[in-house]
Amino acid sequence: MSIRKNIGLCLVGLPANTILYIVGGTHIRTQENKTFNSAFLFHPDGKVDMQDKVHLTAYEKNEWQLEPGNQFYVFETRYGKIAILVCYDIEFPEAARKVCAEGANIIFCSSSTDDEQGFHRVRYTCHARAIENQVYVVHTGGTGWLPTNFTYKQKNGV
Repeated sequence: MSIRKNIGLCLVGLPANTILYIVGGTHIRTQENKTFNSAFLFHPDGKVDMQDKVHLTAYEKNEWQLEPGNQFYVFETRYGKIAILVCYDIEFPEAARKVCAEGANIIFCSSSTDDEQGFHRVRYTCHARAIENQVYVVHTGGTGWLPTNFTYKQKNGV
């Protein structure tokens, strides 16, 4: 499926003719009959990079039937090398260690959790990865229930 179709022309075109890079959160996408949780990096020149979530929760595997990504990427920007670790991926020290060994000096982590406890779990592991690797970690976290195309039990967050 086209990224433009899934996310919309606004995110693809927004950084055009600027010096901005946009990490556009995570989105459910389907490719070759497999469903992934993926984050996108939008470049000023219109290029779009993608990072699939590698470490899936049991719920994502069993209920949503998502497929894991198979590797972590480091992306080159005019400001330096960056990486994106999607939500639960940040909770595994080896993931951050790997991208930092490949030169990433900023890690972006977008997350969506069902409750405040989940938000803090991701946030505090972001702190740990920043300290362990002496890099910046940028965390954006959503909390609560949002309607999706998937059928799952509703939990209301804070």
